[in-house]
Amino acid sequence: MDDYNHYPIYIDHGGVHSNSGIPNKAAALITKEIGYEKAQDIYYTALTSYLVSTSNFKDAKMSLMQAAEDIFGNGSAEYNSVKNAYDAVGVY
Repeated sequence: MDDYNHYPIYIDHGGVHSNSGIPNKAAALITKEIGYEKAQDIYYTALTSYLVSTSNFKDAKMSLMQAAEDIFGNGSAEYNSVKNAYDAVGVY
C-alpha cells in the first residue's frame, strides 16, 4: 500500500481493516463512503457472479465496479466509490 497508516488500538481495532491488506483497505474505504449494506450487496454480487479462484487485484476492482454498475448504475456514487477506493490503494 502506498501510504500505510498506523492506527491507535481504539480506532478500527488498531487498523485491522485499514492496514491488513490492499483489498481490505479498499473495502474499508468503500464501506466508509457508501455504508455497510450497499457495500455488502456489491461484494456479494462480485463474489458470486464475477470473481474466480484465479482473480487478482485488478480483477477484483473490475468485478466490484461491474457489480456496483449492475446494482446502482454506471457512474453512480457507489460505482465511483469502488473505483476511487481501488485507485487510492494503487490498483489502476
